[in-house]
Amino acid sequence: QVDTWCCASWCYVEKSCGSALQSLNDDALFWSDKKCPDDPALTVQCPFKPQPAEAPDCTCLGETIETGFLPQGQNATYGQQCFAHDAEICDQVYPGADYDMWCCYSWCWVDGECKTARASTVWPGHFYSSDHCDMDEFAISSCKYNPSVCECIGTPAALTTNYPDMPSDYGSNCSNWDATGCAARWQDNAYAGWNSSSDHDWCCASWCYISGDCPIAKRSWLSSLASAEVYFSYETCDDLGQTYSTGADTCSRRLSDIEDSLSETADSEHQGAAARMLAARRRSSSPRRRAASPRRRRSPPAPPPASSRRRAPSPPSAPSPRRRSGSTTPRR
Repeated sequence: QVDTWCCASWCYVEKSCGSALQSLNDDALFWSDKKCPDDPALTVQCPFKPQPAEAPDCTCLGETIETGFLPQGQNATYGQQCFAHDAEICDQVYPGADYDMWCCYSWCWVDGECKTARASTVWPGHFYSSDHCDMDEFAISSCKYNPSVCECIGTPAALTTNYPDMPSDYGSNCSNWDATGCAARWQDNAYAGWNSSSDHDWCCASWCYISGDCPIAKRSWLSSLASAEVYFSYETCDDLGQTYSTGADTCSRRLSDIEDSLSETADSEHQGAAARMLAARRRSSSPRRRAASPRRRRSPPAPPPASSRRRAPSPPSAPSPRRRSGSTTPRR
C-alpha cells in the first residue's frame, strides 16, 4: 500500500545485510532504509500517507488562518476557499523555493486525512490540497512564475502534413482562426466532432497551439495523426467577444460587448462634459472676464456609473467554478 515510506530515504544493499529486504521489482536485489537519514522537509510534506478505511474527501474546510501566520498583504480568507492564493506572492510566502506553475494553482485548507493533503509550512499543523479545486485559468495563463509554459509555440508539423491546404501559420499565434468559414472547414471532418445541434461560438474564440506542459492545455485530435502529442488553449488568448452565426458561417461581436462599449463611450462623454463645465466655471470666475450671468446654472452631471467591463481578479466570496468554462469541442 502506498504510504509515507514513499518519501523515506533508502538504498540497495547486500543480501547479507541484517536489515535487507527483497525488492519487489527484482528478486536478485535487496534494499534497506536503516542507514539512510530521512529529509525532514520531504517527509513532513509527503503526499503519500496511510489511508483509513473511509478517508474524508478533500472539500475546503473554510478555516480562518491565525493572524500571526497570515502572509503579509493577505486577508483572513487566505486558504478558506479554492483560489490561486499565492499567484502574486509566491516568492514572498516561500522565499528561496523552486518557483514554478504550482504557485498559481488553486488550493484551500483541507482535513489532514484527505488523500492529497500536504502539510503547510505557512500554518504549521494544518493541511492544504488542490484536489477539490478547479484550475483558475486566468491565474494559470498569466502566471508570472513560469510565463513561457503556456505561450503559443507555432503550427505543429502534423497539421501541415495532414492538411496541406490549411494556412501555413494556422494556430501559430493568438487569433480567431475559424471566425470565417468554420462550418465549411470542419463539419465534414471525421475527426472534428462537429455537432449540428450545439452552438459553435468556439469558432469565434481566439486560440493557439501550446505545450502540453501547460496545466490548462487541451489535447488536440491531431495527436491521433501525429507521432507526438499536440495541444491547444483558448485561455492563453484574450476573448474577442464574438458570437457565431450559423447561416452566415461567420462571427460578429456579441451584443453584450457592444453595449459595454457604448456604455464606456457614454461614460467618457459624460466625464468630458463635466470637465468642460468645470473649465467654463473657472473662466467665469476670472477677473478679466465679465461677471457670470445671474441665471442659475444647472447642476453638474452625476458621476458616471461604474463600467461593466471585467476588472482584475479578486478572491471569490463563495466557492466558485472556473472563471471561464473551457470549450467542449474536441477539434483542432
